[in-house]
Amino acid sequence: MREWNAISRFSHNLGVKEEIIKKAEQDFKELLKRYSETREFVWEEHKSKLNESLSMQNFQPWWANLLCFFLLFLSVFRHAALRELRSYLEVSERSYYIDSRHHEKSYEDKVKILKLFKLRKTEEDITLLKTILGKKQESKIGRKINFKELLWGIPPKKRNELVMFYSDLCEHVHLSEQAQSDALKDFGLNLALRHPCYKEDIEMLEKTFECSRYLLLKSLEKPTSL
Repeated sequence: MREWNAISRFSHNLGVKEEIIKKAEQDFKELLKRYSETREFVWEEHKSKLNESLSMQNFQPWWANLLCFFLLFLSVFRHAALRELRSYLEVSERSYYIDSRHHEKSYEDKVKILKLFKLRKTEEDITLLKTILGKKQESKIGRKINFKELLWGIPPKKRNELVMFYSDLCEHVHLSEQAQSDALKDFGLNLALRHPCYKEDIEMLEKTFECSRYLLLKSLEKPTSL
């Protein structure tokens, strides 16, 4: 793949070990295969639902996201990648929550419901949400919906697993004082050699991908009642 060749050359120029680059290429191809298989499956089994699915729209760009994440992990910007993984997981959960709680709404209305997650809502936002959601959901309009609450309808064991992983991601995205000093001191050198974190990084990427995949498939199941 032409895009991967560019990443490989860039990583090599940074001084990343050849075995790390080759391992990363294998991991990239495996994740890309799992992405393609999932995409084909949902198109075959749930084609009629996909135009209204926020979760599918969120899952679609994974092929391009994978290239970006591997590029960041093989360069000096692993913490930026981990922050992006956390953000991606948050968006996946919001998409799942809206698809599952408001499955009868149009795609356009689902996009508007995303305003629920704005920390500072305008009067216009609140009026719009009340119009779309009705009285049943008004209690949620004025407050922040926590991460665990987004996982409604998911079995307790799996829900706890997702919450724990999210907490783990949150711990990794903030640089310690020592890590900041090392990053500034070694900027322009190969941090992948001095601080070999690739194994940990790819585990985080794989888990995030699997979480988004799980939430996509779960969102397409027959809705359950509260």
